Amino acid sequence: MMILKENSEFQYVLKHGKWYGSELLMLYICEKEQNFNRVGVAVGKKAGKSVIRNYLKRLIREAYRVNELDLVSGYDIVIVWRSSAKTNEVDFHIVEKNLLKCFKKADLLKTED
Repeated sequence: MMILKENSEFQYVLKHGKWYGSELLMLYICEKEQNFNRVGVAVGKKAGKSVIRNYLKRLIREAYRVNELDLVSGYDIVIVWRSSAKTNEVDFHIVEKNLLKCFKKADLLKTED
């Protein structure tokens, strides 16, 4: 998994990319001329203290990693945790379901012929 690290890279995707949402996540994508995806994860301070924010980022990264091979390549992707989402009853399966819902809306899942 290639990672977006620089603030300027995040800002470019957030400003120029398309966005898709679910109950817990916002997905921003920007098409690039690459044969791989780069991904960045952002969780705001409203989600909770650093332990909770880091836990949520780990869940999101793992949900992406598990489904990475099913995605179309050539995009910069930023996944943002919605500040209005509840964090007390979140587990991996809920995060994965929301992430896949965003990927389907964005038409990033590979179709099986």
